[in-house]
Amino acid sequence: MSRARPVRVLVGVAVAVVAVLVVLLGTGVLGPSRAERAAGVDDLTGPDDAVGVVWSGESRFMTMGPGGWFSTSPKGDADVLMVHGPTGRQWSMPSFDSPDAITSDGRAISLLGGDVTIISEDGTRVEASARDLLVAFGDRRLVAGEDAVFVALSDEHVVVATCLSTDGGRLDEEAPGGRTVVAAVGLDDGRVAWTHDTEVGCEVDVAGFRSMAQPEQRYVAIHPSETRTDVLDLATGATVAKLTDRTTGRVVVQGERAMRRDGDTVEVTSLRTGRTLATTTCPGARLGNPGDTQGRLSEDGVLAVECGDSVRLLDGSTFVTVDAPPVGKDQQVPDGGSVSHDRLVLTRTGDTLAVRDALTERDLGTVEVPEGMRIATNEPRGRALVFYETKESSWFTGNRLRTKVQVLDTRTGELVVSTDRGLSPGSSVSPDGFVAMSASVDGRSTTSRRSRYREDSVHSWVVSVREVSPSSVTAGRR
Repeated sequence: MSRARPVRVLVGVAVAVVAVLVVLLGTGVLGPSRAERAAGVDDLTGPDDAVGVVWSGESRFMTMGPGGWFSTSPKGDADVLMVHGPTGRQWSMPSFDSPDAITSDGRAISLLGGDVTIISEDGTRVEASARDLLVAFGDRRLVAGEDAVFVALSDEHVVVATCLSTDGGRLDEEAPGGRTVVAAVGLDDGRVAWTHDTEVGCEVDVAGFRSMAQPEQRYVAIHPSETRTDVLDLATGATVAKLTDRTTGRVVVQGERAMRRDGDTVEVTSLRTGRTLATTTCPGARLGNPGDTQGRLSEDGVLAVECGDSVRLLDGSTFVTVDAPPVGKDQQVPDGGSVSHDRLVLTRTGDTLAVRDALTERDLGTVEVPEGMRIATNEPRGRALVFYETKESSWFTGNRLRTKVQVLDTRTGELVVSTDRGLSPGSSVSPDGFVAMSASVDGRSTTSRRSRYREDSVHSWVVSVREVSPSSVTAGRR
């Protein structure tokens, strides 16, 4: 009996310690309090307290499109909500039609089982089935693909890739007699306008990562192999440029222009006329990273060439030299130093960044961006520049990665959003100036017949630069 007392004492002490920890966690002494965890978007701050939030709410997932459009799926809601950020216009559709891409005028592109469906706000649906893609290709020995993936949008078509084979197959997998075929489907009538044989098997990812937020374009580069790049005219499906012995990192397409590297020489050509528009040469020349967009740069970005410790930006038909190195692998602006990113030169002094537009040679002012914040170089270059810092929270808060985010307007140099709250890692950026972010909020424990579980909610919001392009506002009007 006497030996049981120390055990009881230890158990009592343990219970007391746990109780104290619970109180400390609940009040916010250790880690964020319950109120802080639920604060979400309310804690975003911007210049003069003018937060650039155009939408916020609970959402299981979001898809960013061009022209200020995005889709969201509110928690517990069976519908998908289509939202136009600049005007607030909204419409909904069933969740099984969840968009794989969005047009600049707010139509949803749904890809399911190899079928391509275009859905409009008024409920109009036009569709090209997987068999329609096969029939348009015209090879009777093959059967329709089991899936289709988004490649690009033009003003008239949505362009997809599919796997046609002798025994059915899927992309990214080997299929008997399979080949990857690119096809264009009319946005207005659902008719297959053209098909293009890439001449490679279904296991080859010819389009790579596809940024859904990229605007409509006339030309797109696909990559049938590591040493081959084809540039397609999306109006006709014709190959306007076929580049061999060049890796995928040596071609960037912007509008009707293609920038390509051959050794130390970089050349910009017109895809419409084939004429050379500009050239530049420097030792170890590299094409400026357009973001994780598979070589696609929107008109809101600037074609750039990295030349060691300097950068050359295309301004009209000439290259302008910027005496600042490109952003390095650490993605940071060093204290006392400068980096170049797209059209901006960023110079750090402590926690302050001086922002200068290298093309107009105009100083845009200073902003507070603490040391340790990185530039999100994988996001598409354009109107918004995202700084972030991700850290792992303590075990008291669930061993989650938490992120601080700041969004800079690249035209005005203003911070549109600044928050040090624990956001979820990663953001979705459209080059015309919209950024989607989210934060997981701890939910309450729920007991079912078989188990006890905790369901967290996800709070998401979309922010934008102060003055979006007129085309984005026009896109919301019908």
